[in-house]
Amino acid sequence: MTEVSRSRDRLDARRARILAAARTVFAQEGGLSAGLRAIAAEAGVTTGAIYAAFSGKEDIYAALQEQALRDVADATRAAAAAETAPADALAAAARAFWAWYAVRPFEQSLGFYLFERDGRRGLGPERDRALNARLEESLSIFAAGFEGLGAAPARARALSLSLFAGLAGAASIAVSRRDRSLRAEAETIVDTLIGVHVTALRE
Repeated sequence: MTEVSRSRDRLDARRARILAAARTVFAQEGGLSAGLRAIAAEAGVTTGAIYAAFSGKEDIYAALQEQALRDVADATRAAAAAETAPADALAAAARAFWAWYAVRPFEQSLGFYLFERDGRRGLGPERDRALNARLEESLSIFAAGFEGLGAAPARARALSLSLFAGLAGAASIAVSRRDRSLRAEAETIVDTLIGVHVTALRE
């Protein structure tokens, strides 16, 4: 192993340590309102060590979001690929997307900026574009499913956005346990969403 590769491994390990600490601090102290010193203390490093790995809190927040969006896209893609019929692939992808977020309240709060007490809803144009591109990976899987069922690209795009919004809401219901108070199973809500969107193709 060369010195360059060893240095890269050390940096990767430090980044992972800082990201793990940031998860704890963001959840406890409110996302971007938390201080770098709190993250450094949780990680057991100096603030200088953080700046050697990230440009600041926004960079850390974006890295956590980027990882979440990559992971949910991987789960969504794998679920779709396991099916051959377009309708089954779309349904599997939608269920996988919902299921991933339904058991991950931190990632859900992170993605929708629910930790932010000041109403902040972005990380700056460049980071937001990069994160939106990651989200498009999941949306494109939905769109491919709708196109496989005969939807034109523009219609598939609209249906994908609508399905995403519904699945995000269903995941929030599951995390908050509102499905119990509504006397409805979250899985049933998701299946209904899928059915409604597939039926919309025939209208």
